[in-house]
Amino acid sequence: MTRSLATTALLFCLAACDSKPSDVREWRAADHDHTTEPEPTAAARGAARPSPTTRPTVPGVSNLTLTAWKNECVSCHGPMGRGDGPMGASLEVPDLTSSTTRNRSDQEISAVIEAGRGKMPGFDLPEQTRTELVRLLRLFGGARPTPPTSSVAPPPGAGPASSTAAPAPRASR
Repeated sequence: MTRSLATTALLFCLAACDSKPSDVREWRAADHDHTTEPEPTAAARGAARPSPTTRPTVPGVSNLTLTAWKNECVSCHGPMGRGDGPMGASLEVPDLTSSTTRNRSDQEISAVIEAGRGKMPGFDLPEQTRTELVRLLRLFGGARPTPPTSSVAPPPGAGPASSTAAPAPRASR
């Protein structure tokens, strides 16, 4: 009897494995959103999403400077410079968005970045990176940063350029 029971169970399992339920269909790449009825454009929507390595852009601040901020500053100053980084409270890190910092000149802030102050070490960064870090801090504080001098043209209608300015190069044809 045990043998006939085992044989019956085996036949039942084989019969069940061979049949396909009517509501099961083969998986397709468009099913990655785990919907019961994927839209035909689901794959296209997924392609339009930004990649995880894409960083937001900040006007006048390079990705190199954003990386320096993230790697060297965020642990103490926090992502927006408010002194709320993981180590900020224990080191009594100042809020870089405060009026105290906003009232300092760009040169003073750059000098602190380079030489350090209190418990903050100095950072040997290129001048351009320090300048862009100051711009980033100005943006965090809500102040309108001064535009970079290297590539910004005067706004339209700003009047004639001063007599000390170099003439604009002529376009060659």
